[in-house]
Amino acid sequence: MEYSLKRLLGLQAFKINGIETTGPELIFAVTPRRRTADCPRCHRRCSQVHGYFKHQRIKHIRIGSRLSLLSLTKRRFDCDHCGRVFTERIGGIKYRHRISQPAKEQVLSHLVDRSFRAATKQTGIGYHSSRRYLTEKVTPFIWDWSEELTNNEDISLGMDEISFSGHDMIRVLTNVSGKKLKTILPDDTRLTLWRAVKWIPPNIYSRIKEVAIDLSRENRLCVKKYFPQAKVVADRFHVLQYAKWQINEERTALAAQIGRGYKLPKGLFEINREDLTNLEYLKLKAWFSSFPSLRVYWQAKETLRDMYRQRNKAKAAKILDGLIARMAESHDRDLKKWGRTLARWYEPILNFFDKRTTNGFTEGVNTKLKLVKRISYGFRNREVFIRKAMLAFIPFAVLLPHLTA
Repeated sequence: MEYSLKRLLGLQAFKINGIETTGPELIFAVTPRRRTADCPRCHRRCSQVHGYFKHQRIKHIRIGSRLSLLSLTKRRFDCDHCGRVFTERIGGIKYRHRISQPAKEQVLSHLVDRSFRAATKQTGIGYHSSRRYLTEKVTPFIWDWSEELTNNEDISLGMDEISFSGHDMIRVLTNVSGKKLKTILPDDTRLTLWRAVKWIPPNIYSRIKEVAIDLSRENRLCVKKYFPQAKVVADRFHVLQYAKWQINEERTALAAQIGRGYKLPKGLFEINREDLTNLEYLKLKAWFSSFPSLRVYWQAKETLRDMYRQRNKAKAAKILDGLIARMAESHDRDLKKWGRTLARWYEPILNFFDKRTTNGFTEGVNTKLKLVKRISYGFRNREVFIRKAMLAFIPFAVLLPHLTA
C-alpha cells in the first residue's frame, strides 16, 4: 500500500515520515531512502555525512484542490576519495530547484489542452516557470525518426502550412504513412526547409517516396528541389475543394449580374450527387435550367469525384483527359483556366492512385494546432507556440513517466 502511494505521488526515492494539513496545502515530511550519495566530482559513493543543509519545502504535485509540499532537509557529504564537501542530489528534484520533477510534468500535462493562464490556476505555477519547463521538455524544429529507423518501409511525407498570425505562415511536416507529426518549422521559406532536410538521416531520406501537398506551386517546387527522389502527390481534398471554389466563384459572378433580391444558394451546389434528396435534385435542375453555366461547373466537380472513385490509374487518367479536353474547348474563360490548372497538376493528381496517399493526417494536425492557438487566444512568441503545439502530440507515457513506469 505504501509503495503504491509513493508511486502515485512520485515519491519512490523518499521515505514518508508524516503528513500535515495546513489550509490549502498538504505537507509531506520526507527523508531520502538512500544513506549514501554520489560525489559530483569523482562520481564515487560516499557515506560520511558532513552536516545538514537548511530545511526546505519543495513544491510537489497538486492533489485535488490542495498543493502538496515536500518538507525535507538535505544532507552535506564529505567525499572520502577527493575530499570535496557537497550537497546530496535527490532523484526527482534538480539541484537548487524548489519544485519536483513530477510537479513539472503535471504542469506540462495541463498545458497540453489548456492555456498558460488555466494551467496556472490549476497548478499554482506561474507563466514564466511553466514556459521554462516547456522549453526543457520540448525541442522544436528537430526531426524524430526513432520509430522509422526500426523498419524498412517506404515513407510518405505530408507538407502543409498554417497561419501563425495573418499571412505569417509556419510549415508542418508529417509522416502520413505512419500517422506521426515529424516537425513544425518556424516559417515557410525554402531556406528553413533546406536546413531541416539536411538533418534527415540518409537511410531515411532515401526511403521517402512520396510527398503529399496542396495545389501550391511553392510547395511543389520545394519538393522537386529537396526531395527529387519522391513523387509529388496532389492531395485529393484540395483538388475537390478547388472544384467547389470554382463553382462558388461562378455562382457569385452570376449573383452579381442578377442584382439584389435574387440569391443563388451556395450549399446546394456543394452537395454530392449521391447525397441529394429528391427535393434538392428538383431545385438543382431548376437552377441549372436558368443558369446553364452552373451545370457545367457542377458536372466538372462530379467528374473529378468519379475519377477518384476509380481503382485503376489508367481509367482515372482517361476520365481526367476527357475533362481537361472539354474544358479546353469551352468558351468560358474561367473554365479554361481551371482546365489549365488540372493540366499542370496532371501527374501529381494521378500519382494519388499509386498508393492512394492523402494529406488527411496533416490536415488533422493543422486542425489541432488551430485549437491550441484558439485555446490560448493566440500567441505572441512563435517558439512558445511551436513548443506548446508539439507538446500536444507527446504520448502520455513520455509526458508523465512517474505514473507509467
